[in-house]
Amino acid sequence: MQAFSFDGVQPGQVPVAGAVSMAGRQAAKPGQAPAAAPQQSGGLFGMFGGGGAAPAAAAQVPPDKENQDGVLLVPNLYDGVGMYLVFDGHGEYGLSVTNWVTKNLPAYVAGAVAEGRPGQLLNRVTDAYRLADRALQEALGYDTVEDSGTTAALVLTKGSRLLVGGLGDSRVVLGVDNGDGTLGAQAVTLDQSPIVPAEEQRIVASGGEVRDEGTSGRIYAAGQPWPGLAVSRAFGDADAKQYGVTVDPQFIGWNRRPQDFCLILASDGVWNAMGNDAAVQYANDYRQTKDSKAAAKAIVETSREIWEEMARGRIDDITCLVIYF
Repeated sequence: MQAFSFDGVQPGQVPVAGAVSMAGRQAAKPGQAPAAAPQQSGGLFGMFGGGGAAPAAAAQVPPDKENQDGVLLVPNLYDGVGMYLVFDGHGEYGLSVTNWVTKNLPAYVAGAVAEGRPGQLLNRVTDAYRLADRALQEALGYDTVEDSGTTAALVLTKGSRLLVGGLGDSRVVLGVDNGDGTLGAQAVTLDQSPIVPAEEQRIVASGGEVRDEGTSGRIYAAGQPWPGLAVSRAFGDADAKQYGVTVDPQFIGWNRRPQDFCLILASDGVWNAMGNDAAVQYANDYRQTKDSKAAAKAIVETSREIWEEMARGRIDDITCLVIYF
């Protein structure tokens, strides 16, 4: 992996990419009936595709919940390298963090790609994330990013070469045609939760502790009631950075095989509702036409339906980006 580079790779055909995002819903307050399920024409959807970068705010805002997710599609970031990202903001100012990172991260990553010779690219992209994270705090102020941040699922592509970077629990899944009438669904990022042993080890070594809360644990300063973060890697979250949270992404890179037909990037609003196999099956339904926005919409809508059945009021923001090759 350390020798990974886009040097000498011909750009090839631009992948077909499209994304859909839907705002979530807060849990009903005592004595208040939950909000009604959204209708398709109700303005909750943001749909993105084609050229250029998508706006950071990935969907319109319903009365009781702003969408803190974000989407970025840049078909030609630098020298034929395309960049695709899904963000999942959290905390009081999660949307502000998502908006800033969506607007500013491309310039940092473009510089990394331009300078990233073999043996250097992964370090350069990591440096770009670190620089962007510092600039984020300078731009928005410590009070804004103290307990607010965003995860990021990254795909860089040029020709048949792919580089995926995971930051937090927004996941990237590879859709594979097994050639025997079956499909494969391979997670190519690791959900960076506090309970992952390597993540917990870093947190403990930094003066933090992981408590058994929720499905993935939460990060606290040892013996203290703060910060209570449920992801171990993110942009922002300046307080938690003192206790082992990092902005360094984890990478995997490979030359795309003929059987690799799509990548699905999604926030945990999707992955907490459906499994990898189900998402790939929906993507396969639109594979012949490569209607990436329709595939993303089907995944988001189905995830929302599952949330409606299981959430008892609270529903997470749901965002999905599908890339066909």
